[in-house]
Amino acid sequence: MTLGRRLAVSLVAACSVSFSATPSDACSCIAPTARMLSPGREAPAPLNTRVRVVLPSHYGTGVEDRVQLRKPGGEVVPVTRRKSATSDQVFLELVPEAPLSPATRYEVALRRTDHRPSTLVFGTFVTSDALDTRSPVGGKLGTPRVFKANGWSGASCGIGTPWAEIDVPPTEDPDRERARLLYAVWLPSASGKVDPRTPPTAYLEIAHGKLVIGKTSLCDPDDFPLPARGQVNLGLALVDEAGNFGKLARVALDIGRAKSPWGRK
Repeated sequence: MTLGRRLAVSLVAACSVSFSATPSDACSCIAPTARMLSPGREAPAPLNTRVRVVLPSHYGTGVEDRVQLRKPGGEVVPVTRRKSATSDQVFLELVPEAPLSPATRYEVALRRTDHRPSTLVFGTFVTSDALDTRSPVGGKLGTPRVFKANGWSGASCGIGTPWAEIDVPPTEDPDRERARLLYAVWLPSASGKVDPRTPPTAYLEIAHGKLVIGKTSLCDPDDFPLPARGQVNLGLALVDEAGNFGKLARVALDIGRAKSPWGRK
């Protein structure tokens, strides 16, 4: 697991290390919670921003319909919802039906009528006074490195699932400094083609110059449906807060040649 991934996991999950005989005693994890992936808080968001969140599947079916974009105080912004789901997560993009108001604070909230309080605000951002219309720019992605631990490991919470790490060169948004850029990742269709016009399978954050695709341990809140064996071809593209995409890159992962994660840099 990369340093960036360890830091991310430590915020939402905790592994208790022991040498007990049974897996249930060897590792325990805190359930993941809702997260806002973009826009970021490092700089005001463009007026045509889209909001991307990731929701854990244990929130139940239809959770995407209970997520709201609103102004503080409860004025809800009309949006179109675009979602995709993995076994552990729902990725949701909220597309406002009209440009947002300039220099205004917005909240992202989850309505939970079976909880008290019934509204969980898990994201907030402030808008700028301009639109973002140009595509983000990034260099050529590095060669993927595929890893897989051998079965259950109580000391590391490993579950024997594969994952890939890809080095990412510097990126930029020509319209905005300090923009929050993500990578959209698509699995191929049944015919083997990648269609970037469809909602991505997942949105991935860049951490310490790397992308991590797949679940690295039981306590890793992120997941991606990689096959247990064989080869899979993915489509990856930078995407900015306004939904402008960079060039589509095609990446092949050979799960059959996965290496042990121990000792890697």
